[in-house]
Amino acid sequence: MMPILSKFLILSLLLMGTLTIAGCGDRMHESWVERPAAPVYPDSLVFAKINSAVLDDPQLQGFNIKIEVTDGRVVLSGLVDTQAQADRVTMHSWIVDGAKEVDNQIRLK
Repeated sequence: MMPILSKFLILSLLLMGTLTIAGCGDRMHESWVERPAAPVYPDSLVFAKINSAVLDDPQLQGFNIKIEVTDGRVVLSGLVDTQAQADRVTMHSWIVDGAKEVDNQIRLK
């Protein structure tokens, strides 16, 4: 028969192991925690940043690119010479904080 101290030690180790395993992992459900509010950027700021980037890009100078921003949704229109130029305008739009969606309606000449 096992001495009582050995039984107690084995039981203690089993209990500690069970508690350790049960405590592993992320046990908080995402609905229990309120997500922090995302920063809100005014459309005028989003427009200004995109417009500045497009005007400063040497590959896009001389083109009349129209930029509209409504609730963070950007609509691009105008005419360019190549698809690469149209893609650059899209890229400039996506990297601006506050741009939630970009609709590139730019066409090739």
